[in-house]
Amino acid sequence: MDFRSTEKYLKTSIINSYQNTVPQWNDSFLVPLVDFMSQVITLSKRHCKSVTESGVLDFFLHLYLTDFRDPLAHQDSSRTFRKSALLGACNHFLLTLVENFGLNVISGHPLSTMWSIHPVLRFTSSRDGEERRWERRRRFWYTSSNTYMECRIASILEITRDEEKILDTDNAMDIVTDCFQLLGPEFPGRVRFGALRSLYEVIVQRFMARYVRTRIWNAIGFYLSELPLEVSVGLLNGVVDMLSSLL
Repeated sequence: MDFRSTEKYLKTSIINSYQNTVPQWNDSFLVPLVDFMSQVITLSKRHCKSVTESGVLDFFLHLYLTDFRDPLAHQDSSRTFRKSALLGACNHFLLTLVENFGLNVISGHPLSTMWSIHPVLRFTSSRDGEERRWERRRRFWYTSSNTYMECRIASILEITRDEEKILDTDNAMDIVTDCFQLLGPEFPGRVRFGALRSLYEVIVQRFMARYVRTRIWNAIGFYLSELPLEVSVGLLNGVVDMLSSLL
């Protein structure tokens, strides 16, 4: 399924009716929807099952891969504020889900691997937690759709150009991990060169604060140091080959 929004889908009568019910002061049109689902899942196991089977975890995964872009939001509102509000609402939903119905509701879904690390939310068991996070992410990308890959690449580009962006250590590691992994020869050329461009923007970091740059470089160093030497060399050689093909 292609989740990329078009004017056709954003102008349906259902969407228009929903927009008209959301207060104008609310910067994110998706927050009330997520808050509503948070209330529904607490009613009963049957209600929770109905919500989870409706595809809400896939929806959250898409939000993450697009860096919480709200296609219905006012263009003149702060994107950073919109994202913060939407991420907070999503974290509240996931926390409510886990507290009421257990870890198994989420742990089998790719969302448990890709979702931003949160001090309160723990999606993996202690046994799974021993496995490095970037290895789980690599397995996700091997089985992912091109649309998901392209959404993530595009969102990384937006992140690197957002002067208001506050990037913590875990998010920096996830960005570096995804850029390097999507450079692999097993992925389509469009994805690989998109990842290369994103990696370039991450390294250049023209719009990021100095402390963010430090976190990015630390993440790059950590990622490469965790790989076997021959894998690191092969990865860097692949980058050189891709750059050479552009000359």
